[in-house]
Amino acid sequence: MPPHPKQVIYGDRALDLAFDFGGIAGGAVGETDFDLATFFGEKAPIRISTLSSECMVHERLLNLFGEDPQFTMEMALIMKETMLADLVGNRKEEYMSAVGIALLFDRSGGKLTAKMADVIEKAEVKSVHAQQLIEEVRQIWNEWDIQEDKQVDGLLKFHSFYNGFMAPYFGCFKCRDTLKALKAINMDNDDYIDWNEFLVYLKWAMHQYPSINDVDELLSVAFRKGIIPAMQDELSGGSREYFKKY
Repeated sequence: MPPHPKQVIYGDRALDLAFDFGGIAGGAVGETDFDLATFFGEKAPIRISTLSSECMVHERLLNLFGEDPQFTMEMALIMKETMLADLVGNRKEEYMSAVGIALLFDRSGGKLTAKMADVIEKAEVKSVHAQQLIEEVRQIWNEWDIQEDKQVDGLLKFHSFYNGFMAPYFGCFKCRDTLKALKAINMDNDDYIDWNEFLVYLKWAMHQYPSINDVDELLSVAFRKGIIPAMQDELSGGSREYFKKY
């Protein structure tokens, strides 16, 4: 039964009763709670925001991308801290979608996985404008791809990817920051950048900033707001050794 209208309410869940938020974050305070998802026979998705606990962040990662050694409670806590830092810095981001939480994971020090790339590659881009811009980037990609092997295989060597896309944002191919960025994008640690690896950042950019006007702005947002922040967690140690043959 609800409390008397004049009953003083205090404690950790006071607002739940005062504003009828009994089911918020999966909570329950009485038999009168109503769960809309259960009513329709659906499983309610886990909402990820600055109010989410690290347990919720961890469970969302597992639900979307399956088991991975990187998906720990410690990582979930760091991801929550990143969300709070975004809030303090007035950076408005979305963390609920597969691409949104994947980039949050990347910016929090995680290494994007092949499973993440597969899930995001299959994610539908609903905006026709976004589809057109991503297709224009793919055409540029294909031109560099054909120059390499006379065929389109979805793979670019590091120097081709640098010349085709990275040069406006990084001073030289062998500079430390360039090596860190390449390492951040290259999920499977081979000697190529896969289209699906780059597509993660393009879809994220269009999802977070749908007002992007053209390809140049799309690439700028993908690098400046996605790839460059993500590369900050890459350790400089070993990078030069890894790329010394280039």
